[in-house]
Amino acid sequence: MPRVVALVIALLVLSSFSGGARVGATTAQGSTPAASAVGCPTTGEAENEALARRWFEGALNGRELDVLDEILVADFVHNTANPLNANGRAGARRLLTGLLTGFPDARYTVDAAIVDGDRVVLRWTTAGTHEGDFGGFAPTGRRATWTGINVFRVRCGLITESWAQTDGLGRLRQLGLLPGADAVASPVAATTGGGGHRTPPAARPRTTRRTRPWPGAGGTRDGAAAIWTSSTRSWRPITSTIGRSGRTRPGSRRSRAVSGSGGWRSPTCG
Repeated sequence: MPRVVALVIALLVLSSFSGGARVGATTAQGSTPAASAVGCPTTGEAENEALARRWFEGALNGRELDVLDEILVADFVHNTANPLNANGRAGARRLLTGLLTGFPDARYTVDAAIVDGDRVVLRWTTAGTHEGDFGGFAPTGRRATWTGINVFRVRCGLITESWAQTDGLGRLRQLGLLPGADAVASPVAATTGGGGHRTPPAARPRTTRRTRPWPGAGGTRDGAAAIWTSSTRSWRPITSTIGRSGRTRPGSRRSRAVSGSGGWRSPTCG
């Protein structure tokens, strides 16, 4: 009987030690998420939106580019159609510096915000005067207004990645930097030579392919053809079809147009 009692006591002591070891192991495992949470603080949606707004309200509107060091991770990635590498904090600084150099008075307004967990979507509008070099274009002195959308991803209280879509085409059109744009060419003379600035190409004169016989009076070559140029609203002789003999080469398109039975059509001036 005493042996049985001693055996039961020994088993109880062993079970208490093993149970304590299991509790200690469980406590040690449960402390890992707590340590991770301390190293990577969680943020709510309101905090994520406030963080994303600092891109516009602090760095751009406030002209405080040091804000980027406070809101971006070191390996920040910026996805945009802009060929300029804007990855990392240094790349983001180059991107915003280029915007503020080209449009020193630019002012950004956040029109709408959508927050879903770690993603923040901001729709914005900005207006500014093109007073500095921007995208290889010399300053035009013109004012433009354009819109865009930025999507930010936040993790551990910092922005890790962003996506941007900007109405760059509308901005160039307002500055008169697109062929055929309604805006007039820049009043500021563009730099030529090695400056690297691109000037918008001049509009080419439009020529309407209307022909008629060129009158032979007044010493002009008899039988030559004439073509109507709508840019100057005048007729001019076609000299490329005149042979050495002073007449249109037989069989050419111009000779058929001149000698055809349909005559020539006068331009519609109106």
